[in-house]
Amino acid sequence: MQLGGDETRRLADFLAASGSGSVPSDTGGYIVMPTKGSPADVIRALQDLTATDRMDALAMLLREASEKPAILGDLVSRLAADERFIEKAAAAMNLAVYRQVLFRLETMIDDPTVKEGQFQALLEEQPWLFGSEYSCILDRRRWTRDEITDFVPRRTTDGRVELIEIKTPLHGKSLFNWDASHKVWAPGVELSRVVAQAENYLEKLDRNRDGILANDREDVTKMRARIIIGRDRDDDQRDALRRHNGHLHRIEIITFDGLLAIAKRVLRYFEDAPAEQCVVLGT
Repeated sequence: MQLGGDETRRLADFLAASGSGSVPSDTGGYIVMPTKGSPADVIRALQDLTATDRMDALAMLLREASEKPAILGDLVSRLAADERFIEKAAAAMNLAVYRQVLFRLETMIDDPTVKEGQFQALLEEQPWLFGSEYSCILDRRRWTRDEITDFVPRRTTDGRVELIEIKTPLHGKSLFNWDASHKVWAPGVELSRVVAQAENYLEKLDRNRDGILANDREDVTKMRARIIIGRDRDDDQRDALRRHNGHLHRIEIITFDGLLAIAKRVLRYFEDAPAEQCVVLGT
């Protein structure tokens, strides 16, 4: 095979780079991509790609390309031609992941065999499902000696810490049952039990307020509890839940349908947001 002038130049450049030690010495296959700008620009671009989400997206793209050689050339060409290609690809990858997670949550909610711990594992892995009002999930879950809560997120707006308790959709059971003698929807056993659990936990926090404030700089009297339990598919259940929440203090009940609605709103926001905003949200 005879090399043309441009090919000969590229080969010479590659051999020169190899002789200078720029090419890794490990045995294996490598992709050599043309780049725009000076070597300094390339170095800066590589340094900019240290963000986890961008690197993960690049790894996913390269893995897909290695499994489908036909798109490898197109991938390389786009990387060389568009310096923001990684950001755009990362945004697309993130949205694809979020859609898969949302579908997974919907499937789990409809599956009566899914246990409480499985919901906890998914929400711990994908905290964005709780909504954008939280800035982070704290590592600390124990605030009193005998109690451990499922999640402890910090709100974005005021920095307040909240406690989140995850239960199950209660397949076959309603949150509220009709009390014919009083003509009201009364909380069911499961709902009453978890509300009492949250009340007990908040009471213990209040009793330990001074020690927690001194040691952790958190004012537990401002802490609230959020409970995720059951479903609310009909108007009677939704009205009863709104009424019940309206009379609770420092406790809010959200159904799994409500959680799903929050996650869908978050996804819609990032579907409509520019790519540079989408890429910021990591999991």
